[in-house]
Amino acid sequence: MDKFRLRSEYVKLTLAVILCIFGCLMLIFGFFSPPIGEIHNSILVAFGEVATFCGSILGLNYVYSTKMKEIEMNLNTKLNEKN
Repeated sequence: MDKFRLRSEYVKLTLAVILCIFGCLMLIFGFFSPPIGEIHNSILVAFGEVATFCGSILGLNYVYSTKMKEIEMNLNTKLNEKN
């Protein structure tokens, strides 16, 4: 189970990093499309959505990993008290 959890977290974090890089590249390429030097609103909205999605992936990952650690600690303390 631990191997699967580590692989899952690795995939989530990799996806978040790739999406952030893609969003930044969209902003950079927006400077070079006509009219040059102006980023179109659709690119800004798309970048906002990508950034929000990346944040949600990282946030959910953090919440569930801390919850799992808390549950494991509670179970370990109850098992130690029982013995």
